[in-house]
Amino acid sequence: MSLKYLLFIVVLSGFLVLPFSIFAQTTSDSQTLQRGVRSDSVKDLQNILKTDPSIYPQGLVTGFFGPMTENAVKRLQAKYGLPQTGIVNDEMFQTIFPNNVQLKVISPNGGESWDKSANHSILWQVTIGPIIRNGEELSPASSSSPTAVMEPPVPPFFRKISIDLVRDSAPYFRYHIGTSDLYQIQYRWQVPDSISNASDYRAQISVGGDVPCLESGADICPMYFPRYSFSDTSDNVFSITGGGISNDKIAKLKALIEQIQQQINNLQSQLQSLRQVVNSLRD
Repeated sequence: MSLKYLLFIVVLSGFLVLPFSIFAQTTSDSQTLQRGVRSDSVKDLQNILKTDPSIYPQGLVTGFFGPMTENAVKRLQAKYGLPQTGIVNDEMFQTIFPNNVQLKVISPNGGESWDKSANHSILWQVTIGPIIRNGEELSPASSSSPTAVMEPPVPPFFRKISIDLVRDSAPYFRYHIGTSDLYQIQYRWQVPDSISNASDYRAQISVGGDVPCLESGADICPMYFPRYSFSDTSDNVFSITGGGISNDKIAKLKALIEQIQQQINNLQSQLQSLRQVVNSLRD
């Protein structure tokens, strides 16, 4: 094989490899997110940034880390006193997300009986690790009481948790109760009639990668993006009871029936009047 032919192959290989290398860099879920990256992690980042219009007013979720996303990251860095690089690195991850989260479901935690006619409180405790800012660890904070709300000295930007209902006898059953703030430590819920009565339910609270991804409204959640995952489930089962038609619902149905009956009576009266007019015209 001639030297000229070998050089031609090397040059051709370079042209073939280069575009694919660039493509791989722009589509990978790398540890660092910056301008030019295209990935699912960027979509999660954009979903998170748009929860604050002052940070990301455009609110576009494209999966591409362009100038608008870069500027949004810079605004977030300015808010937390970080160098405005526009790059999401390990320090930024710990600013965006709570770090080393520990959750504990307080209620329901076994033996409760929740009737569908009443509102109930789902309670939890939370302990968070330090947030890194300017290379220094901030002191951790925790909620030691289910009635207190404790936040770290500088709360993380994104602190959503998913609250779900699971069932021992149905491993694939999961009902999303709601999404809440990690530090609210309380969520009021009335069990809907669509949930079957049973005595083997548990509440589960999840943060980070354990949060099931939801598509609508504020119930967004990261799946690719976070570097942490944690969840806690009720230690023991609790019961869901009640349902059916309550006295209050029966009263509302009766009132509705009366309204409909009144409308029917009015229509019949109008119909009778029209008939009289038509009959008079014939005469």
